[in-house]
Amino acid sequence: MSAPRASRTIPVSQPENNATSAPDFRRDLILPRQLAAELSTSVRTLQRLNDARLGPPRIKIGKHIYYRRVAVEQFLARCEGYAAARPAPKLRKPVISAGRNARRARRTA
Repeated sequence: MSAPRASRTIPVSQPENNATSAPDFRRDLILPRQLAAELSTSVRTLQRLNDARLGPPRIKIGKHIYYRRVAVEQFLARCEGYAAARPAPKLRKPVISAGRNARRARRTA
């Protein structure tokens, strides 16, 4: 009988945290439900904003949708500037009507 073989271990290099390692891009991406929770809105509102091309840019990978955190911050900064630069809406005086007969009386007078 022969002696049992010694197991050979192959050294595996561990990735180092330096500039040469690949960046983890998922760290900068957030899901629509996470963004909706942060903005105190619904996922459907984010979908409507995207359909109207008014919301933050999003990334679609397969069937999954992600938002880059940097893009969301830029979007919010643009919204803040837009709201400050937009003039206040002019308010109309309310029209008080007494019904159909009052309008006829005004036209004939």
